[in-house]
Amino acid sequence: MTYILGISAYYHDSAAVIIDNGHIVAAAQEERFTRIKQDCRFPTNAVSSVLEEAGIVRWPRNSGAHRLSIRYKRIVYFLNNRH
Repeated sequence: MTYILGISAYYHDSAAVIIDNGHIVAAAQEERFTRIKQDCRFPTNAVSSVLEEAGIVRWPRNSGAHRLSIRYKRIVYFLNNRH
């Protein structure tokens, strides 16, 4: 299994997503946890939630994530509509 942790932060609607072999395993927006509309802070709660939902207990040390400059909804749209 190759997991990808996608993070959108420091722009409105911070979010996190776990992708495994091109399929969305878990996704969450930070505002669902903080109750702050369009929360733009780093999505700590969302990251914890998607890791837990995916059953990932420990993230490998040599793996990383990169902040994406496109919105979370665009990522989901792209993944669901690719050919």
